[in-house]
Amino acid sequence: MAFPTPDPDAWRALHAARPKRWAPLLAAFADAWQLPVAPTARLPGGEDCVAFAHGVDRVIKILAPGTDPARELDLLGRVRLPVPTPRVLGHLELGGWQGLLLVRLPGVTLEQAWPTMPEPDRLRVLRELGAVSPILAAVDPPRSTPRPDLVGRAMLRFGIETLASLADSLPRQESVFLHGDLTDDNTFGVEGPDGWHLSGVLDFAGSYVGPPLVELIAPAVFFVRGHPARLTALLEGAGVSPTADQLATAHLLHPYAALARDVPLLGGEGDSVAALRTAWARLVG
Repeated sequence: MAFPTPDPDAWRALHAARPKRWAPLLAAFADAWQLPVAPTARLPGGEDCVAFAHGVDRVIKILAPGTDPARELDLLGRVRLPVPTPRVLGHLELGGWQGLLLVRLPGVTLEQAWPTMPEPDRLRVLRELGAVSPILAAVDPPRSTPRPDLVGRAMLRFGIETLASLADSLPRQESVFLHGDLTDDNTFGVEGPDGWHLSGVLDFAGSYVGPPLVELIAPAVFFVRGHPARLTALLEGAGVSPTADQLATAHLLHPYAALARDVPLLGGEGDSVAALRTAWARLVG
C-alpha cells in the first residue's frame, strides 16, 4: 500500500487533503473488509479523524495517529439511546493506520439541516436532544474515560475568584459520563411526515466524566443562538430547570469553553465572564 507512515506530520498534511489523496488507504481498507466497489465521499467534521461514506450505508473512519479506539469501540457497543449511534462492523490496522467500518446514520447532520428547519421542528429536535442527556449520564464509563479536573482548569483560565463566586450555584451532584460535544456536526436529523426529528448521535471519542449540566452547554451554544424558547425546549427535554448562574458555572467548566465565540452565539455581547452571566440570565429570564 503506497501510503505515508502514520505520524503527526503525515496527519497534518493529509487531514485536509482531497479524497483522491486518501484513495489508496480507503481502497486497502475496503479490500480487507471485502466491501463491494462503491463511490466514496468525504463526510464533514472530525478533528481527530477523517470519515468517508462508502456507498449509501457504510462509513470508513480513519483515526489520527496514536489514537486508541478501545474506548469508542466499547461505548458504541453498549450505549443505547432513543436514536441510533454508529454500529461498528469492523476494526482494522493497516500500515499503522487505524480504521473503523461503521453503519451510516440516517438523515443529515443538524449542521446541514438547521438553517432551513422550521422553528417548531427545531424545538422538537431540541427536546429530543435534551432527553439524550440523562441517558448518557447513566452510562457506566469505561476505565479509560478521562476524569479531568474541570474546576482546576477553569480556575487557571478564568480566575480563582470567578469560580469561587459561582461554585456554590452548581448543584451538588456526582460526576457522570458525558459525551461532551453534542454539537451540530455530531448530531443528525431526519425529516418525516410530521417534520424533523433527531436521528442519531456520533463521535464518542472525546467523552469524559464531569458534572451533568456540562453536557447541555454545547447544544445550548450551537443550537439555541439567543432564543429563550429553544433553551426552554432543551432543558425540558433533559428534565432540568437550572438557574442562569448554574448554567454559567457549567459553561466555565466545559473544556472547550471559548467566551469570545460563545457569548455572541448565546446572543450576548463581549467576551468576559460578566458578559457570559448576562447572556445566560437573558435566556433563562
